[in-house]
Amino acid sequence: MFGSRTALLVAGVVSAISLGGLATFLRLLPDSTSMVPSAATFALVVATVAVGVVVGSRGVPDETSYW
Repeated sequence: MFGSRTALLVAGVVSAISLGGLATFLRLLPDSTSMVPSAATFALVVATVAVGVVVGSRGVPDETSYW
């Protein structure tokens, strides 16, 4: 997936934007009255993605996975 320089550059840009958005969200979150629902939603999304990765990668050889 990250065999080319363009893919690595795009992955780096997307990661930087994502981390910047997460940092902004976490900086503003403690002042918010919706901290508990936001944390619960975040945990639900993380758990859902983890389950999706585990279920989606079963029975797929490592050398042919397209993640």
